[in-house]
Amino acid sequence: MPMRLVHQKRIDGCAVACLAIVTGQSYDEARHVLHPEAKGPFGSHWTNNMDLLAALNTAGFGINVRVPCPIQQLKSSILVVRYEIMSSQHMHTVVWDAEQQRILDPFPFQARPLETYQEGLCLVYELDS
Repeated sequence: MPMRLVHQKRIDGCAVACLAIVTGQSYDEARHVLHPEAKGPFGSHWTNNMDLLAALNTAGFGINVRVPCPIQQLKSSILVVRYEIMSSQHMHTVVWDAEQQRILDPFPFQARPLETYQEGLCLVYELDS
């Protein structure tokens, strides 16, 4: 079954949305898993790498950290990809759907060519279900 795109609800919610994409949860369900302490719409949705890995593990995924390479070469059906935005300290998270050969980017206004996601690529989590 194809993965469905979930848009982030806030500027700091890309990892929450990606967790929702790979688990089939709603954005709010994934936010509660990653940030149970966040109260209401104003609690932080920013996710560090350790919290994201723990949530993916809890969801039943085996995780392999991969060396960044051209995204199209990655054969796993589900990949969570984190990359730096324009050489800043800010990270953005997307999902690579190898079956459909497409990026699922939760940022609602981010339609970009696939090649541009390669720039700044720094972490690739290959998921085994």
